[in-house]
Amino acid sequence: MHSSSVMRGISGRLLLGAAGIITFAVLWEVAGRMRLLGDSWPPLTEIWTTLSDPSNRTQFERAVGATLEKAAFGYVIGTSAAIVFAAVAALIQPIRRQMLDLAAIVNAIPILALGPLLIALFPREVTPVAISALTVFFTTVIATTAGIESAGPAHQDLATTLGANRLRRFWRVEAPAALPSLLDGLKLAAPSAVLGALLGEWFGTERGLGQLLVVSMQNYRVDMLWSAGLLAAGIALIAYGMVSIVERSVSERFRMAI
Repeated sequence: MHSSSVMRGISGRLLLGAAGIITFAVLWEVAGRMRLLGDSWPPLTEIWTTLSDPSNRTQFERAVGATLEKAAFGYVIGTSAAIVFAAVAALIQPIRRQMLDLAAIVNAIPILALGPLLIALFPREVTPVAISALTVFFTTVIATTAGIESAGPAHQDLATTLGANRLRRFWRVEAPAALPSLLDGLKLAAPSAVLGALLGEWFGTERGLGQLLVVSMQNYRVDMLWSAGLLAAGIALIAYGMVSIVERSVSERFRMAI
């Protein structure tokens, strides 16, 4: 009985989502055909024609592959650094506040202002990876820190009573408690990594969707511009969905364990 109600709920959400997507696509097509938003808003069918054109396939595949590669490297580097950063801040309490303030300051610096500086420090092809890593860093630090602090005082006191030192309490109590919040942060960071790579490619790389966006604007290829933008949005949604699947699976196991 419970299983059938869950399936009905999932089916209802899927139908509602599909109806929303179809409505949005129809409104987009009508607005484009009637030029309600000007020449810069083409019909959706025109964008699809550009995307499905065999002569553009190689160009799109290379651009998507390049952006995916940079976003993946940036995601791994940024989230790994953030987890280590949050763990050190939790273990060394005297400098915890200063470390979190440093993370907030770095996050407050506009990415567009960091671009020229990163180009001066790194090769141009590395800049998108660096910006992608920076865009996911703060989100993951906050999620990890919040998760570590969610460990209950009763569990902390019990571990201390049993003779656990600070490091052992961290691994046995705080780290497991941080897992659900960390996964939420990783889920939110996934599309941010794609956006960071895209912004980094604006500063002059040879390949990638960001570079394709710049070239399309310079040549006033509105159909190509929207095609590259939709591909980037699709990659971000897929990345979010993939991490969401992992997050739900792990969170379910975590709830069962406790």
